[in-house]
Amino acid sequence: MAADESAMICYGFKEQYDEGIQGIQILEERNYRIMRTILEKDYQGASNYTAVQARRHLGKRQVSVDEQNFRLIKTSYDSCMDIESITQAGVTPLVSLLDDLNTIWPFTGGNLTSPATGDEDWASFSKAVLFLEKIDVHTVAKIYTGRDLVEPNNTVISIEPTKFSLDSYGEKDTVGNCTAAIAQALLGVGLPGNFTQDEATSIASGIAGLEASLTQQRLALLQRLQQGQAPGLEDGLELNPDGSISIAFEKVANSAPGLGLDTVVKGLVPSDYQLLNVTLSQATPGLFANTSAIISDTPKSVLQSWLAWRVIAARASIVESDSLAAWKKIGVHEVKVLATQKVKNMKRYIAYPSSPALDIKSPESLAKFYAGRNASADYFATTMSFHRWDVARKFGQLGKPINGEELDDGSTVMTVGANFEQLGNNIHIMAGIMELPSFSYDLPSYANFGGMGAVLGHEMVHGFDNTGRNFNPDGALATWWDNSTIKEFESRNECFVKQYSSYTIEGPHGLANVSGTLTLGENIADAGGLRAAYDTWKKLRADGKSNDWTIPGLEDFTPEQLFFILYGNMWCSSETPAQVDLANAHSPGPIRLVGGVDNSAAFGEAFSCPSKKPTCELW
Repeated sequence: MAADESAMICYGFKEQYDEGIQGIQILEERNYRIMRTILEKDYQGASNYTAVQARRHLGKRQVSVDEQNFRLIKTSYDSCMDIESITQAGVTPLVSLLDDLNTIWPFTGGNLTSPATGDEDWASFSKAVLFLEKIDVHTVAKIYTGRDLVEPNNTVISIEPTKFSLDSYGEKDTVGNCTAAIAQALLGVGLPGNFTQDEATSIASGIAGLEASLTQQRLALLQRLQQGQAPGLEDGLELNPDGSISIAFEKVANSAPGLGLDTVVKGLVPSDYQLLNVTLSQATPGLFANTSAIISDTPKSVLQSWLAWRVIAARASIVESDSLAAWKKIGVHEVKVLATQKVKNMKRYIAYPSSPALDIKSPESLAKFYAGRNASADYFATTMSFHRWDVARKFGQLGKPINGEELDDGSTVMTVGANFEQLGNNIHIMAGIMELPSFSYDLPSYANFGGMGAVLGHEMVHGFDNTGRNFNPDGALATWWDNSTIKEFESRNECFVKQYSSYTIEGPHGLANVSGTLTLGENIADAGGLRAAYDTWKKLRADGKSNDWTIPGLEDFTPEQLFFILYGNMWCSSETPAQVDLANAHSPGPIRLVGGVDNSAAFGEAFSCPSKKPTCELW
């Protein structure tokens, strides 16, 4: 697609929307406006709102439970929007939380060079880390629950290195700015010790240096893992296709004594849970051993202040009134048979959870899900209560079957997005994305297939990308392709890597190439999903089952051309070069648009391009 054609599809977008807006965000803002309208009413008013009129079928008892559920959510919302009370409270709630942390490991002051010593110090450090993990604040590692690679219906513990707010600590200006920000934060909350400005700056410099060291070793290892290498991996351990490692927990804990993982992890899991193996994600035992050594050499006062800084960095936003606009916010026959079976086995969860385990249309089911979660007029207390409830709920699932309908962290029903879970072979299409411009009952078929059809196809093809090929029709880690299929697959992959690596875009540091390796899985899914959507629509059209009326004003285009034009609308953006993220697994929007149609023979046919052969083709 030529640059002028790309500009035509998104004509007027940059002029109409503020800088940095992506097309998908328009849907998100619309969804939040709907939610705000509902939550600013009382229960009766919300029940009469068009979007929730389905509640009218509820019985008397269900209405009572439904009202309790609504009150819980509305109380949380009201506390969030009570800017006057939050402003009046200031940093007091955060200071109170830091006081609790200080009770666990009292700040003793002293010089800025002496490391922690003695069993008592390290026992207190471990307890402090556990305290923070229980409120979803990560320090030496991020500890969470996820699916078992081999038994995807089982929950296991995953441990990965913490990703700090800035990955560019190697740049002097960045470190300097970070040091100044940390010093200001430490002085702002009045940590024990009554630091002078110079002392706070020295402590902050130590914290920035600590996080810089941890970040640099994480990024260096991540680059090796992306290349299929696991340096220092002992005999008997193998790197899984997704870059993770399954290992006995005892080995990890013993390799990193300074992290207190034994105390932390055992404090998170249910008392009757048998803790045997864990999954290391984006990490090796050696990385945690190095982390342990770095922590052990860190001055005690810096280490104590760092734990406090982790709390501030994670929770400062809920005590700052200016951050309260959150509401805006190929193979042989046998392989082909198995691939077909994998598609048939894909569990498709559309719009919202509706299983017996969690049915959001059932007040009783929702009340059971929310059991133990509290809300009050105190926004900080309500938020911290949520984090404690959420962490306890997730670790409480250990040893129990997984509910595939439950959404990933960060996703809700109104999220404008979709995802594919390799483990379990599940597709989630959230209700939030099932709106204009990607979908509407009032749009012609070519528009819906160019939008939502391509989204669904994209997620489906993830089951057969460079990661998905390692998971069988049941969503379990397995080798289920023969060698000749794997060889051909990898050969075709190389085409995508070269193609996308040749694309350039203006980024934060000038003109830069996209990483075809980093974005490979998403690029495969874009190409395969677009083709699947187009072929499905064309089959319906040939069978006389599509509704392809012409949109007024677009009569000069054929339905085939409009399919791709509506597809292109999803990637419109007003991002500036400074906002382009070249470290993301997804290519930037303009590149996704160009790459997607470059790999579509149907696009070449529709627009009578000189070359109708796709640049790269896999599925």
